[in-house]
Amino acid sequence: MRKILFNFLLLITLVGQAMAQDRQVTGKVVSADDSSPLPGVSISLKGTSKGTNSDASGNFKISVPSGSTLVFSFVGFKKQSVLVGSQTSISIKLEADVASLDEVVVTALGLTREKKIFGLCDSGN
Repeated sequence: MRKILFNFLLLITLVGQAMAQDRQVTGKVVSADDSSPLPGVSISLKGTSKGTNSDASGNFKISVPSGSTLVFSFVGFKKQSVLVGSQTSISIKLEADVASLDEVVVTALGLTREKKIFGLCDSGN
């Protein structure tokens, strides 16, 4: 009886550990308009502070638990959430968010310029 109970507990422990393990998810983020790679896209694990960014080619790699959700966000593009499930490779196409581009304002506040004094030529007139 003790041996059966021990084997059962061992089995439960191993199954629990196997389900709790993180796995590597890789992928590529591109623009939906022209399929060009998007560098610097923020990829985060929903509900945590864990995340990464896409490289210059739009590629990314992140370690996530099974059944988690990844959130993709980039300036000028709509935020997108993807359920990972059992996938190990994900390709994402982010759509442009034209409405948010109107909200970007660039100002020159805080810039100071030094006034330069130039000698004036007086021709004697």
